[in-house]
Amino acid sequence: MQNRLPQLHQCVLLVMSVNPVLAAMVGWVVLGRHPGRLGWTAITTVVCTNALSIRTSRG
Repeated sequence: MQNRLPQLHQCVLLVMSVNPVLAAMVGWVVLGRHPGRLGWTAITTVVCTNALSIRTSRG
């Protein structure tokens, strides 16, 4: 039997993967703080990991 994430969990993962991007953008626009190379690398890693998790769970 293959493990699959329910549709609700996939939506939650998708929304959670966008949070770091939104936080970085708000910090940049409102506070004038640029995340830097390491920050963008970390954000990209989180987003890609969640996208890969959703993709592999669908089969």
